[in-house]
Amino acid sequence: MTKIHIVGSEPRNSTNFEEMKLACAAIGKEIASRGFGVVIGSLRPHTADYHVIQGMSEVDCVSEVTFFRKADEPPVEETELPKGKFKLVERRYQGNRHLTALLESQAIVVIGGQSGTSTAGFAAFSLKRPVLAVPQFGGAAKEIWDAVSSRYGQVLTHAELDTLSAKWGDSSASCVVNAAIKLSKNNPFDDRVQHPQIYLSAFTLILIAAWMVLFNHGSQVIGNVNYALFFLMIGISSVIGTITRTLIKVYFDVVEVFSSKKILSDFVLGITVGFGFFLILQASGILLTGDKLNFNAQTFQRLSVFMSLVTFASAFLLERSIERFRERMEKYADLDVETPRK
Repeated sequence: MTKIHIVGSEPRNSTNFEEMKLACAAIGKEIASRGFGVVIGSLRPHTADYHVIQGMSEVDCVSEVTFFRKADEPPVEETELPKGKFKLVERRYQGNRHLTALLESQAIVVIGGQSGTSTAGFAAFSLKRPVLAVPQFGGAAKEIWDAVSSRYGQVLTHAELDTLSAKWGDSSASCVVNAAIKLSKNNPFDDRVQHPQIYLSAFTLILIAAWMVLFNHGSQVIGNVNYALFFLMIGISSVIGTITRTLIKVYFDVVEVFSSKKILSDFVLGITVGFGFFLILQASGILLTGDKLNFNAQTFQRLSVFMSLVTFASAFLLERSIERFRERMEKYADLDVETPRK
């Protein structure tokens, strides 16, 4: 069973603890409605644990609660949990409760909190455990968010990050649970190779192999199919250029993420750029010789290498070129606005 470890309490000098309690209850409802369990360490009313449990009790199901208590503390009384709503599993611990509980859950959600919450959150980060901080209510969670949220971009979308950092709303609880599950499945704090990286590496090797096969055997194809293979090779080169650019950016910037939309867009753009250069070559042939460029075996391979290199470089340098173009256009627009009319 998927378990989410809840860590947090009322922050010092809090002015929105009532909102935080409602947010915790909403998270609890979302967790229980999906059939997940929670790991908690307290049932005191000032903790996030308590209010998550209250939210879970509103869902018509039996949820599993793993409760960590000190070895010398009495067992949790049946009356402390809403009757008939939970399957209670108790664990004893010595030392730090949160650190002991880390291995019991798939993800940690931090809400509000003070020094103990801060210690638990940063300890989870140091131990490369997936920790999601909810920053809206301040406290330790906000400190953890400021320190580690740059890693979230490797897994979460920009829309999810915006929802997590914006004012708490109707969709926030669902986003928190979705984000926690995503982080547990593809932990950005773990240095081990993740599944998307494996898929992208395999995809890149397949593309390179496909380009080599087309280069060696494409010239043997007779007729107009040559043109289709030619543009396919250009598109492959464009995608490889995009992946190379993204890999370099990810290496130097942990916020950068792999985007299938960007790869698809660059694939189409690469073919478009290649088509433009192809038209230029055809126009040059018509102007100089009065005839179009014929695709024989040597011409096919020569043009394939040249145009693939051009589109690879175009895709690799595309983002920077667009930024410079936009900067120049904005500069010209500003100059136009500032120029007084006579």
